[in-house]
Amino acid sequence: MCKKKSDALAADPKPRSRSSMASSGFQSSSDFTSNGGRDAAKPSSSTSSDHLSITSIREIMAESPNLYDFSEILTAASSEHAKRLSSSSSSSWRCTIRGKEAAVLRRTFHGDPSQLRRRAAAAAAARHKNVVRLLGAAAAPPDALFLVYEFIHGASLRDCLRNPRNPEFTPIASWLQRIQIASDVAQGLQYIHHFSAAAPIHDRIKSSAIMITDRDHRAKICYFAAADLAREEEKFQGARGYIAPEVREGEPASQKSDVYAFGVVLLELISGEEPIKYTYKAEIGGYEIVSLVESAKILIEEDRSFRSWVDRRLRDSFPEKVARKTIALAVDCAQPAADRRPDMVRAAANLSALLAQSKAWADLIGNRNESSQSLAPR
Repeated sequence: MCKKKSDALAADPKPRSRSSMASSGFQSSSDFTSNGGRDAAKPSSSTSSDHLSITSIREIMAESPNLYDFSEILTAASSEHAKRLSSSSSSSWRCTIRGKEAAVLRRTFHGDPSQLRRRAAAAAAARHKNVVRLLGAAAAPPDALFLVYEFIHGASLRDCLRNPRNPEFTPIASWLQRIQIASDVAQGLQYIHHFSAAAPIHDRIKSSAIMITDRDHRAKICYFAAADLAREEEKFQGARGYIAPEVREGEPASQKSDVYAFGVVLLELISGEEPIKYTYKAEIGGYEIVSLVESAKILIEEDRSFRSWVDRRLRDSFPEKVARKTIALAVDCAQPAADRRPDMVRAAANLSALLAQSKAWADLIGNRNESSQSLAPR
């Protein structure tokens, strides 16, 4: 089951006053000016030395269409129509800015303040149908950053695959829909890696960072440039199963670590399962970690039957040869050694071929499901 577009993304439908926004990280304009900006929108655990002065903010915002004034963000997020997003942190809002529906994320700024305009402009220049557009950014002293993205009506891939309110239902219940989503994500990542003027990695790929549109069930990658512009207090919070082995060992994120995370997402699409599960084993008197990557690797290496491994909500209707090739591609993307993983050009090309084969299979059996189901629970 997946939530309605209004329910899946908004957990706080009640209008909030400016005072309630202040308790969530925003300060009123009077507070902002009376304390010199020292506390406005400051994350509680920030220790950054890259603090922004009011003067530097005014300079970098001058005549830039990609940067908003902090007061615009405050006004929009304090509106009675604004809603807090439930799919991300508590410091995220759905609101209207300059006449456009937007999702606003508060983060901690990372880097040289004088470069914010250039970096935000490069990220905002990105245009791809499978990447959620960054509309712009706003800064507030000492080091708060507000990223403004276009709002997408739909729900995250994670919620579409696994919703505890109704685990028996998924709005993406056909093989063709899932392979189309996989191809969409691959095409979006290929664009980020090879054609974007901004940082050529994403560094936050996971099923909760991929939106499935409500109208046609196509995929869009969220949070583009967030890792480049913002500093996270902990690396990839809550995403252990997506982190490449070399990144866990302290190496920097790279395009190949994005490929690893994409491989994990591809396995999620096929199996419907979480990347890592903890299963209680009575014989050992404790919990055993079950890795989606490792279980898929065993299927391929030992040439085992995988029908029981594929998400049963697909109703056992999928092209076996194509499914095996897709699992093999996912395992290839999630290789332990980074230099053995394909780049996204090759991965996207392979998925395009698998999508074409899947369409031919669907046409042949006359079971080509149209993406007409709602994301609302049944």
